[in-house]
Amino acid sequence: MEHADPRISDQLDGLLGVLPPAVEAGDLERVRAHLESAADRAVALLDGHDATDRLPLRLPKGRVAALLTCERHAVARHAAPFDDSLAVPLLRGIALDRFVLHELTTGPVADPFEDLLAMLDAQAELGTRDQVIASEEELAPQLAALATAARVWSGLDPDWWPRTQTPAAVHLAGGRVISEGRVDVELGGPLTGRPGVVVEVKSGGPRPDHLAEVTQYALLVSLRDGVAPALVARWYPGGQLAHQPVTGDVLWSAARRLTAAIGIWAELQSGRPPAETSGPSCGWCPAADVCPSAVAPSDPLAFLDEAWDPEDPDDG
Repeated sequence: MEHADPRISDQLDGLLGVLPPAVEAGDLERVRAHLESAADRAVALLDGHDATDRLPLRLPKGRVAALLTCERHAVARHAAPFDDSLAVPLLRGIALDRFVLHELTTGPVADPFEDLLAMLDAQAELGTRDQVIASEEELAPQLAALATAARVWSGLDPDWWPRTQTPAAVHLAGGRVISEGRVDVELGGPLTGRPGVVVEVKSGGPRPDHLAEVTQYALLVSLRDGVAPALVARWYPGGQLAHQPVTGDVLWSAARRLTAAIGIWAELQSGRPPAETSGPSCGWCPAADVCPSAVAPSDPLAFLDEAWDPEDPDDG
């Protein structure tokens, strides 16, 4: 079927008239100082407990979200061995990222299943490629719809300088505390003469925590570049860009979330027992079988596609 939503290029043109004033350099300096102070306290705590072997403290997107949702879940995910048997919702998210990349760099996806395998093969992601093949019966029918949805990314003006899966990180306390991630799509920004736009591609439906995730990327990109992006946005298949202007208040909100996560993770690594908070994540928590607070959601897989970034080896 034809995709009726406006192309991303047209949506961006419509957003250019609602840009906020640029975040001042002094605000970014104060945000970094706030994070440095939290990191110094975390390092001092671990030094005081002879737990320096647990440095650097790593705070990727998934860990920050988990720590602020359920501490026991965050600890269990960290301790669980990596499982490369990816569920179909996770594979769907990987496929959508690749289809957006294909539209931006090459053009329309001709054969969703075969093109996905070719892209994974070219990027030496052989384990994921094998999982796609193993899940072909369930996954293949979904790929056509995802490829169609990604068509809205076609025809983007190259002056936006689209980049995909770009790293962004902040190293604190001399590199002993690190928060890092990879941005799905970056547009514009320094060196382009256009406002910076950070886009998180989501294969599932909107969730309340998605805005917090994308504003964390805004924080990381701002500290990486020394200039804040003008907008952060989430894009869901079949929908338009859900955008948020990046202001000083937005960056401070993200910084407070990150400082809270830094403090909690340092306390947990120094031996404090984790608190338990029941909720949707119980359905895919490694500790659910032994946790007295665990509840079973009606559809535990409904949260898998956005709860963990399978592209990020530290997001676990």
